[in-house]
Amino acid sequence: MGSFAYLDEADAEPTLARTGLYLVAAAIIETDHLAHCEALLRTLVREEDVDSKGHRRLHLSRIKDRHRKHELAALLASLRGTRFAVGWTSGYADPKSRERIRAKILWEFLPHLAAKEEAGGILLEQREDAKLRAADARTIGRLRDGGFLDLALPVDQAPASTAPGLWMADAAAAAWRRDLVEGKDNWSRWYAPHTNVIEVASRS
Repeated sequence: MGSFAYLDEADAEPTLARTGLYLVAAAIIETDHLAHCEALLRTLVREEDVDSKGHRRLHLSRIKDRHRKHELAALLASLRGTRFAVGWTSGYADPKSRERIRAKILWEFLPHLAAKEEAGGILLEQREDAKLRAADARTIGRLRDGGFLDLALPVDQAPASTAPGLWMADAAAAAWRRDLVEGKDNWSRWYAPHTNVIEVASRS
């Protein structure tokens, strides 16, 4: 059975009290359930979810209603035909290391999604900064050049508003950030039974 992986990230920059943490979450949706899942997700968007550019999407961190946010976190963890994976690392002290840490996670996480999770395609949420998008493209290119990603495997970037699967990845990322950074498992417990969590060493 084929599936498609949608990726989003969450992070906590280092402070005097703790080191930094970065994670990339994947919502892996079986292709047989993809159309239904996307249609359902679009029905959940309200007018207050439309951003300043007119884009319609769910983004948990921007939802002010705590009860609705809680309900959405639970719902998005339980849609049929969906499972999750999370690649994460902590222990870096310099905020300038953030992009290096992201690249390191993607370097291990993308091949895992292709080989272990058997994703037939991967879509990363497109970051607004062109330089950051180029950095992700370079990481993907190096993985292909090194033979770690099949040249025929679709690996692309797209704005979150165009791909509802990215909204599920956003919810999973938020849930595991709460768990790993704040020690709150009231969201991650919904995802944990069908999430593969992979810790990546922050240093080579």
